Amino acid sequence: MKRSSTRVIQLLAVIAGIAVAPSSLFSQAARDYISGRVVSEGGRPEAGVWVIAESKDVMPDDGRGADNYRKIVVTDPTGKYVLPDLPNGTYDVWVRGYGLKDSRATWTVPGKVMAKPGARDLELAVERATTPQEAAKVYPANYWYSLLQLPPKSMFPGDGKYISAGIKSQDQWMGNLKLNCNLCHQIGTAATRLPNRAAWEVAVHKSPNMFSQANSFGYESLMDAFGDWSKRIQAGEVPPAPPRPSGLEANVVLTLWEVSDLYAHTHDLAASDDRNPNLNANGPIYLVDYAQDWLIILDPVKNSWKRVRVPIYEKSQRRQGYMALGTPVPGGHTNFGGIYDHSNATPHNSAIDEHGRVWLTTSLRGYRPPYCPAPAAQTAGGIAAATGGEGGGGAGSFTMYDPKTGKMTVVPVCFGTHHLEFAVGPDGRLWTCSLGYIDTNKFDPDNPDLADLSKAWGQADYMIDSDGDGKKDMKWQSGGYGMYPTADGAIFGTQPGPFPGKIDYYNPKTNVFEVYEPPYGSGPRGIAVDSKGVAWTALAGSGHLARFDRSKCKQTWGTGKQCPEGWTLWKTPGPTFKGFEPSRPEENASAEQLYYIWVDRFNASGFGEDAVIVNGTGGDNLHIMDPKTEKFTTVRVPYPLQYNSRGADARIDNPNGGWKGRGIWSVYSSTSSILTETKRPSIVQTQFRPDPLAH
Repeated sequence: MKRSSTRVIQLLAVIAGIAVAPSSLFSQAARDYISGRVVSEGGRPEAGVWVIAESKDVMPDDGRGADNYRKIVVTDPTGKYVLPDLPNGTYDVWVRGYGLKDSRATWTVPGKVMAKPGARDLELAVERATTPQEAAKVYPANYWYSLLQLPPKSMFPGDGKYISAGIKSQDQWMGNLKLNCNLCHQIGTAATRLPNRAAWEVAVHKSPNMFSQANSFGYESLMDAFGDWSKRIQAGEVPPAPPRPSGLEANVVLTLWEVSDLYAHTHDLAASDDRNPNLNANGPIYLVDYAQDWLIILDPVKNSWKRVRVPIYEKSQRRQGYMALGTPVPGGHTNFGGIYDHSNATPHNSAIDEHGRVWLTTSLRGYRPPYCPAPAAQTAGGIAAATGGEGGGGAGSFTMYDPKTGKMTVVPVCFGTHHLEFAVGPDGRLWTCSLGYIDTNKFDPDNPDLADLSKAWGQADYMIDSDGDGKKDMKWQSGGYGMYPTADGAIFGTQPGPFPGKIDYYNPKTNVFEVYEPPYGSGPRGIAVDSKGVAWTALAGSGHLARFDRSKCKQTWGTGKQCPEGWTLWKTPGPTFKGFEPSRPEENASAEQLYYIWVDRFNASGFGEDAVIVNGTGGDNLHIMDPKTEKFTTVRVPYPLQYNSRGADARIDNPNGGWKGRGIWSVYSSTSSILTETKRPSIVQTQFRPDPLAH
């Protein structure tokens, strides 16, 4: 959205030859913040709206054009605001809020306010939206998405024609919608509010991936649903207004650094070692571009960034086209042809070890390391070797980046790599979601001899005890999605599908593997473990936050239905889809996509120990739940629209620095950043101050 600025007034004055004395434009104050008040017609104070300061002076120009630096805060109940800790530079300051039009931007400098001499505050005037449609322009995507009408419950199970026979229920159809379509796109944004069904027919032919997913529902049922959705929106239907931030939600300070380019798929980042959030204090933030093989490195102190190409293993096969982008269905059309030629390594996830080295999960195609045994063979540690892959099948690789030397080393392994986490403790094991590991203490980056790894890796035996006789008797699907180690050396993981999905538990000391199905809800993706060893997972299909306490289980063997007593589920805040017919009140049809989850065991975020942070990827937010009160705080990133976050991390930069010494780190992400409001990704720091005016 374009906003006019008072900078134009100054320029016109200069052009006209009008003398404008500095004292008439600025009032000097030695401070690094901007404060003031937001008012609408008649001087009415506007509470719970966002004040946004953006500058092109802060980040160095690297030849592609200056990157934007942004600071965003929320007004208090009296309409007052404080934008703290602003680096030197000129800023455009403006307002966005539910029920308002975006305001004009005012150009200013911290400590110098365009006002009468002696004034210290910058008052910002806003106008209220005149129509529901005008107000809804800045609503989060999931509010628009909630207008989608689900096929009625009576149409399930699917008939194999209109709805796929494999879809047995309404909530499965809805869950697949978010686990498949929302996996890549934040549906509900302006770019996805297509005008009619015909436009959706064109859209799903842009990529074989999208076309395949559309057919998995029953093509006609999906096209009819989106066609009807588009028709009603074109006729003027709008979603209900979201609530404005209040309470703790108004205490946030958001800082955004714009990075990379139009076609980045900035996916996951690492700020510190999850086992020690004091590591890498004030150091770089490491971000992967999943689509173009970049490691992006932000220096948040110098407000600058660079990127380093992630290599592939020399014997790995190359490919062109990321997730089939650039290669449309025959007869289809795409504007991405030739853009994703660098998508061979596809770095997906990142972690920092105790030495400050950065480990990435990367792809390995057409090559299997010579030390990998046959799939059924046993390693010396008693853990079965099996095929892995880019998310669970075939061999994979890790790539290690050493910030001291700038060197990247690719380490091929015998299992798939997608998500990764370090074991708690000194054993150096780096685990992945296919429940395979390497011991990084036995890896020498200066002499990466593959033979050294032959005794430094292992993978879980995917066999369960289905009948309780103490013997493993059933092979389980190999490979999962999310995973997280416990302090006692066990691993929790997730399997989002087949519906309704399960979590798994693996203890390498006993070689026990177990699976557990939520009593309701669907689609566990991210998983994390708190300081008490309890697992938390985000059910992306249904929109629940779930806690699983294995210590409460009366029975641990079985095929997943056992131990409903170990589960506790909460509905996350936000709207639900139209036409949902729940079988019981606790079921959910959230239009939110809960992409991943992170548990803050050390209060690195400043929100509290064991705070549960869920990526509200469909709704421009992070949902943060305090496990002591079981209440959610929803932190929205209102600008640029489409805060399509995939993961989060947190660290402590100064343990004695109060709220300024801690923060959550996350990133904008989409299959293509060109779909965001400003066409570029940003790295986001979220901090919690004691009140909306602290600085």
